[in-house]
Amino acid sequence: FAKQNVTGDHGARQAEHLLDWSISNSLVPHGLFNHSPDISDVISPNYTCVNIIETYLLPCAYGGIIGGIRQSDDNYSGLISYDNGQYATLTKHFAINASYNRAIVDATRVMMKMKNLHTRFPEYISSDSLSIKAELNVWSKRAYVLGRDDDVHGCGGVLISDRNQTGTSANMLRSLELEDASLNGTKPFDESFYTVSGCLEKMEEILSKAEDEYTKNMFGPEKERYKPHVDWYNHILGALIRSNTEGTLSKAKMIFRGMEEFQNNSHDENSRSNNQGAIRPCWSSPDTVSYNTILFGLSQNPGIVQGKEAGELLQKMKENYGRSNNPSIRPDDVTYGVVLNALAQSGMAREAESILESLEEEYNDFLERSQSSDIARNDANIIVTPNNTMYNSVLNAFARSSDPNSACKAEALFSRMKTLSSTGKNPAAEPDIVSLSTVISCHSRSGTREGAERAEELLVTAVDLYSKGNAKMKPDIIVFNNVLSGWANISGSYDNEDEALDDAIPAERAETLLKRIDSFKNNQSLDINPIVQTYNIVLDCWAKSRRKGAAEKALNILRVMPSVGTPPDDCSYNSVLDAIASEMSRDADPSWIERAEELFEEMKRLRSAGKLTIKNITFHIIMNLYAKSSRIDGARKAEDLLRGMESDGVCVSDMTYNICIDA
Repeated sequence: FAKQNVTGDHGARQAEHLLDWSISNSLVPHGLFNHSPDISDVISPNYTCVNIIETYLLPCAYGGIIGGIRQSDDNYSGLISYDNGQYATLTKHFAINASYNRAIVDATRVMMKMKNLHTRFPEYISSDSLSIKAELNVWSKRAYVLGRDDDVHGCGGVLISDRNQTGTSANMLRSLELEDASLNGTKPFDESFYTVSGCLEKMEEILSKAEDEYTKNMFGPEKERYKPHVDWYNHILGALIRSNTEGTLSKAKMIFRGMEEFQNNSHDENSRSNNQGAIRPCWSSPDTVSYNTILFGLSQNPGIVQGKEAGELLQKMKENYGRSNNPSIRPDDVTYGVVLNALAQSGMAREAESILESLEEEYNDFLERSQSSDIARNDANIIVTPNNTMYNSVLNAFARSSDPNSACKAEALFSRMKTLSSTGKNPAAEPDIVSLSTVISCHSRSGTREGAERAEELLVTAVDLYSKGNAKMKPDIIVFNNVLSGWANISGSYDNEDEALDDAIPAERAETLLKRIDSFKNNQSLDINPIVQTYNIVLDCWAKSRRKGAAEKALNILRVMPSVGTPPDDCSYNSVLDAIASEMSRDADPSWIERAEELFEEMKRLRSAGKLTIKNITFHIIMNLYAKSSRIDGARKAEDLLRGMESDGVCVSDMTYNICIDA
């Protein structure tokens, strides 16, 4: 039954009901868990329970390190910001939703039934390598979902302790399992089931006990029963990397080094290292999933050191495969994708481009040989095809690079992607809107008017391609924000009043583009809606502008925002206050400080209504305004603001006191 329905629910549930009926009717002593030796790999009495567990977990099957899975809408929107480089290589996590949690609850329930059978009927069914793998799989999934509570974006945010963990996933698991316990008359699980640390500790306990059983029986008839499997270690590696708990990457590396040592020492127990501080002794060699898991962990902790380490680990993996020709450690498309992402996050464009070029060479060589060689055609299953995600990662590396020629290099790579896909040489390289958006980001970050102009030209290209039927080139608000950022990055550099420029100043260009975005609201095909960051970028343009009237322009945009369904946030108000500060440096009109005070009072009213937060930067701007004003009471007003910050619990820094002293 469990295998008949791939949804991981109905078939498994029927199988579980049949299992319960068989147990209640005393079929265990009559061969319930005996399996025909003619069935391949069906030698464990735990096979039935494990099959049900794994079928229940099918909705989570793509939640591992190697899954091709989708980012949730909340996480996606959280990445819409001024720094859009991450957009090019979004970690494709899937949404942790009710079905995922339900699958874990069901799998955990069957796991506990299996363990209960081990206690009740030890002569017929007991723990073995297969059941241990299933247990570690369940605990790994629990650790992952609970770790997501600590960081809703899954991008390495601020950690919270287990005792403070009140996230939705933990609550949902607890609620569902309390309901199960009530229906089945079983004892509720203890609190360790609902914390990341509890799950990880349980996994280490299971692993250590299984290893001890193996070492005790390794020269006896029970050796095969407890023979360690690489999946034991992969499950705990995955749990550590995905759990979002401090220090887990270091712990995962210790396990991985132990697996490497086991491989290097030819499985010789006596030659294994006793350096417990750097290595956790293991009883299995690493496979591709093991390597990919560590590489994924490195990509989630971006930095030059991690980028280099990822590149070195890939090289070691290639050398090991070349030396042994062992398919279980062959680098695959996930391996290269994760390494390129790690390099991209670190801005290591040269290294990322080098890896991509070597992949292209291998792929091109395969294409040439495949025309005349049967051997090459057989290589089709092992060749890694450079795909869109890999190219996008290299484009992202260019976007994050400090190379002044990165925009030109990104455009060249983008053109190569188009040629490869259009000629049929490599259809997997076809660029999409993420590709184009990343090239736009390269130009926007160049800090030149030419770059801003080119970014807008590419946006027009995207709109045109989409209107002609290329669905992969549908622009979204992130693309528009990238283009707007190009104008914001040069605002104030080209718009001195003394300069005679025929072209519109950057702030004017940004506002014109904003109006164009507004016009797309009625275009059901494009469905583009500006968000608060969109308006904030334009406000930032005017704040940086040194043109007379910039403050009025910014104020007008601020007043329009609520009417279009995009209420301003504290960044919006701060940009307008900055624009007023710039205006005051040219115009001593006392009404400007009064208008700033009105905006500040407006912010406080919104804060009281729970619609806005006010940070210390806002207080700093207002205090600076008092310092610049000709008001006799300016210094006293600045000091009053300082005291207000202290009483409101707003962070007061050395800068705050210095600004107040200057006033």
